[in-house]
Amino acid sequence: MTALLLAILTSSSVLLLFKFVSKQNIHLFQTVVVNYLVSFFIGIALMKSGSISEMGTKEWLPWAVFLGFVFIVMFYLIGLCTQKTGVAVTAIAHKLSLVIPVAAGMVLYNEQMHLVKGFAIVLAMLSVYFASVRNTNDTSLNGANQLLLPLLVFLGSGFIDTMIKHVEFSILPKEDFHGFLVVLFLTSTVIGALILLFNFLKNTVPFSIKPVAAGIALGFFNYGAVFFIVKALNEINMDKSIIFPVNNIGVVSLSAIAAVVIYKEPLNRFNIIGILLALTAILLLTYESW
Repeated sequence: MTALLLAILTSSSVLLLFKFVSKQNIHLFQTVVVNYLVSFFIGIALMKSGSISEMGTKEWLPWAVFLGFVFIVMFYLIGLCTQKTGVAVTAIAHKLSLVIPVAAGMVLYNEQMHLVKGFAIVLAMLSVYFASVRNTNDTSLNGANQLLLPLLVFLGSGFIDTMIKHVEFSILPKEDFHGFLVVLFLTSTVIGALILLFNFLKNTVPFSIKPVAAGIALGFFNYGAVFFIVKALNEINMDKSIIFPVNNIGVVSLSAIAAVVIYKEPLNRFNIIGILLALTAILLLTYESW
């Protein structure tokens, strides 16, 4: 369970760093590109010697390149959704996507649905919603056009989690996961750098040193979040459909508490209900796996 706890901690740290970047008016996309570059170098450092020359023959190589592309696209969609519909709506759409890998686990890997697990998953989805609510009068989702971006974030986030789970389960050897992450983050870095270069040449985005510093910090936590969730999938003796819900619930709960302590953000009654539901769901999901 240590790997899962560290995955929750590092993922929460990523969200808190994004909050810091927003408060300091640091260019977000530059920060993310630097983050991918740092994550790439961390992966290189953790790889076994001689592994780089062998990556061209690996079965998982196309998956890593594809997911690297999806990562950068999803970041753009999440940013756009935040601008158009608000942070709360985006957070709900992003975290509710946990139902997609859960459903995929039952369909693809014959993971059974028991009454306790089903009830816990329902509580998990409710907890993510309540913990994400910031403005109870929010009506920003009225209209088909405003539903499109949250729907894309929901489907895209769930697709990423499902693909990582599929690669880990059926293709990726344990000794290769650093190499897999190296290719994934390198792909995201190259795509992001090309976009930034284009914007620099058009003089639409000025260069600043602040995103570099923020991106370095973000890179360590981001790599840790992916590293520890893959490690948890490899090591924890429970249904694969349990890992992502517990991770997402833990991230929402810890982030909410940390935001209160660090940024003095008040928790409304819905957030408190969400955290209590999350703790209940985690207990039920863990109990069901014993």
